[in-house]
Amino acid sequence: MSVSVGYVTGGTLNLRAQADRYSDRLASIPNDTDLVLLYNGTGTPSWYMTIFEMHEGYVMADYINITGTNEPYWKYVLGLTNLYNGCSNSLFVKNLQELLRDAPQNFYTGAIDGIFGDGTEAAVRAMQRAAGLDADGIVGPQTKAALVPEYV
Repeated sequence: MSVSVGYVTGGTLNLRAQADRYSDRLASIPNDTDLVLLYNGTGTPSWYMTIFEMHEGYVMADYINITGTNEPYWKYVLGLTNLYNGCSNSLFVKNLQELLRDAPQNFYTGAIDGIFGDGTEAAVRAMQRAAGLDADGIVGPQTKAALVPEYV
């Protein structure tokens, strides 16, 4: 499994439900949008899995300009930008809530709703304290790396 970072080139790109140009379109991704891409195969990919807005699906590799390879897995699961109180309607926040809930310490017991509210922030702070990080409630690169196991 490899994680890469890239951006959309050549206009709007369709996010598909399957790695097939005729499968259902889940969303349209605008040109120049940064994406984190997952490839679970060998050789040159023709499709990447990615997350955009509230959807996880596939994009054609021909329309992606790769800017970084061998990226940490947390970038795929939790995205490129910091997550913080007030973020909402995000698959990345849902992933965060699930990771906090599924941690051995069961940091989060609220709804898995994609809304980063006070309960999610309290769980993030507790996780940060347990990991020896600055408990600021913001999910940046250090918190993401502590929370998401790497796949080998």
